[in-house]
Amino acid sequence: MIIIIIVIVISGVVLVILVQEPILPDDENDVDVYITIIQPSNSTNITEIDGYIIRWNASSSITEVKIELYYNSDFVETIINSTSNDGKSIWIMHDESDYYLCGANYTIRISNYYNSSIYATSDCFEICIDYGGCG
Repeated sequence: MIIIIIVIVISGVVLVILVQEPILPDDENDVDVYITIIQPSNSTNITEIDGYIIRWNASSSITEVKIELYYNSDFVETIINSTSNDGKSIWIMHDESDYYLCGANYTIRISNYYNSSIYATSDCFEICIDYGGCG
């Protein structure tokens, strides 16, 4: 904590001004704030649309997270706009034919819902849903 004391004398009157650094929420101070993605990992190959469990660890100061899907670093969709930071969420995938391109360059980004500069990106993983021709 930084405290600055300023003393000003004006016409014989002494003014003492105390300035204190504000105390910010944990994720804006130099406190260990983190998100680590457990699942999906680089060995993940999603082949069914029935629902996939995304798992992560995050510091307790993060109350809600946002989960997004990327392919070749390009944004694909918001999987979940806001969910509690409980370490897991079920991803209900689209069932439209060929919605997801078959490929191994998908990543998940999980970010602090209230401060998107705090995030983690998963390793690349594969999605290849057999809509009747993926292969």
